[in-house]
Amino acid sequence: MRKGIHVFVEGGGEGPVRAAFREGFNTFLGELRDRARRKHMEWNVIPAGSRNDAYQAFRAACRQRPHIINILLVDAEGAVVGSPKDHVCNSDGWDSSIFDDDTCHLMVQLMEAWFLADVERLAGYYGSGFRPNLIPHNQDVEQIDKQRVDSALTEACRHARRGPYQKAQAHFILERIRPEEVRKRAKHCDRLFESLARLVDNA
Repeated sequence: MRKGIHVFVEGGGEGPVRAAFREGFNTFLGELRDRARRKHMEWNVIPAGSRNDAYQAFRAACRQRPHIINILLVDAEGAVVGSPKDHVCNSDGWDSSIFDDDTCHLMVQLMEAWFLADVERLAGYYGSGFRPNLIPHNQDVEQIDKQRVDSALTEACRHARRGPYQKAQAHFILERIRPEEVRKRAKHCDRLFESLARLVDNA
C-alpha cells in the first residue's frame, strides 16, 4: 500500500520564499491534498529549485521512499510533442526507466501560463494599473510561446499597483487563481489533477 504523495515541483527560491511557494501550491492543489488526507495519506509539496534539481530529488525519492507515490512537476520549456515522460527524456536526457505516465507532469509551456488562464484573478491580485488587454486571448494557454508568456505578463503588470511580475510573487497568484479555470485552458494541468485523483483513489 502506498502511504502518501510527494510532489517535487520546479521552482521555489530560497528560505521564506520557498516555504511560501509550497503553501501557494498547496492551495492551488487543495482539492487533491484534502482528498489524500481523507484517506489518511501523507501529502507533501516539495519545491525543489532548478529543473534538474527537481529531477534529481524525485529520482532519489523513487529509490529511497518506494512506499510513497513520488511525482515530478516541471516546466515544459516549450511545446510538448508526445507524453510528458517522452518530452523530458528527449529534451533533458533523463532516465526514462524511473517514470510512468502518472509520475511525470508538466506545466506547459511554463508555470506562468497557468496565471494567464485566469485573467480575472490575476487582475484582482495586481490591482489598478493592470492591463488585461495585453494578455493573449488564446483559449489554449499551452499554445502561447514561453517568451510570449513572460513578455505579456511583464507588460500587463508594468504599471500595476503591485509593480511588475516577480518570481517571488508566484505563491500569491497560485493562491488566487482557480484550478477549474486553469484546467479548462491547460490540458496538462487537467491531466495532473485527473492523475493525482486517480492515484489517491487507488492507493
